[in-house]
Amino acid sequence: MKPPSANSVPGKIGVTYLVATATLSAEDASGRKHLNVVFYATIYSPAGKIVANSSQKVDQTFDANTYQQIVQNGLMLHLDLDPQPGQLRLAVQDVRTGLVGTIKTASPEVPAAASIGRSR
Repeated sequence: MKPPSANSVPGKIGVTYLVATATLSAEDASGRKHLNVVFYATIYSPAGKIVANSSQKVDQTFDANTYQQIVQNGLMLHLDLDPQPGQLRLAVQDVRTGLVGTIKTASPEVPAAASIGRSR
């Protein structure tokens, strides 16, 4: 996770996922491997309300060489979120099995003006 000051997209929190493929199911598809995974990132306010969220789906078939690289190195994906104070919750869902892995942490520190969309 990168705060807005260190992320490649100015003013956004950067979240990079790296998922071990042993935790994902892959379907055989004519000598290739098909993955169907959804990545979620949500920031909750101290009151428990969603204040920022983003998601991205990977529904793709990979050739044998690419899939082998994913197996060796993991499946990596980057999301950007609007900076907001609160708790950041990340989830990865294997759509084929329905299994979900989650983690939660504090959102990177953001200036008060950025969190309410105003600058001073």
